[in-house]
Amino acid sequence: SNGRWTVQTTNEGVPALKINNAYRELVARGGLSKADASFIKEKIRDGKFVIEAVERRQQMLKSLGEAILSRQIDFFEKGEAFLKPFTMAQAAEILNVHPTTVSRAVAEKYAEARHKIVPLKFFFSGGIEGGGEGAEISSSSIKKAIAEIVENEDPQKPLSDSKIAETLASRGANIARRTVAKYREELNIPEKSLRKRF
Repeated sequence: SNGRWTVQTTNEGVPALKINNAYRELVARGGLSKADASFIKEKIRDGKFVIEAVERRQQMLKSLGEAILSRQIDFFEKGEAFLKPFTMAQAAEILNVHPTTVSRAVAEKYAEARHKIVPLKFFFSGGIEGGGEGAEISSSSIKKAIAEIVENEDPQKPLSDSKIAETLASRGANIARRTVAKYREELNIPEKSLRKRF
């Protein structure tokens, strides 16, 4: 809104829960046995607990979304190549909760971002220090860049891992040759000599 990114939780699939007032009135009117009144009061307490838990969960998701937005603003503004490393432990620290709370909140949840639906896990990854201004770059962004560099290389003169590292450095990501080799292998891209086409 007003040119600023905002986080909104969707309440689709989240039931609108409330406690039926008839039960409260039943207890207030009196005339129930002690056991019946106690049973109804206990169920009202249980109901309140469930309602509050659902509200807390929605608030947690919104807070988590805001933490992701602030950390990954460059992704939202510029695209996937600008995704930064962000761990669930870091998110937990920001939100002042246990990392397992973040892990549970992220599980099987999705966000609509840049006109596509992505799992919340998409925003979390390890990473490495970049170049120039010491910016961090996520390992998934580096892998994407390596795949793109190899895809666009001259098939008669494939690039060595050192040359790929140089190309990445020119884009502001100072990655060691051995890291390029590791990521290239993880992407199932053969080494230079096996990529040569005549």
